[in-house]
Amino acid sequence: MLHVGEELRCSASGNPTPQITFSPPAADATEGRRYGVAWRAMVVPAKWKGQRQTVNCTAVNELDGQQHTAVASATFDVTGQYATRSRRRYPPSPGPWGPGPDHF
Repeated sequence: MLHVGEELRCSASGNPTPQITFSPPAADATEGRRYGVAWRAMVVPAKWKGQRQTVNCTAVNELDGQQHTAVASATFDVTGQYATRSRRRYPPSPGPWGPGPDHF
């Protein structure tokens, strides 16, 4: 479960550093890159309140003319707005989409 106003973040590492996109697209997404790790974050919008949503995170990079793609998905119910923003990252266990244990 996520709340309106919470941040959903996706990260991936690679060489070259991958490009990350959300589906559905996030109009207010922020992003960053450092030392081969890229991340993209979005805020859960108010229009999703009361709905079940699925967000896909796609990381793509190209090396020697070959494109490499990794996709992760998170499905969650959206409830009312938090008083302050907080971050949630999925899945809670390590995976191929990020360097740490808390990346989507």
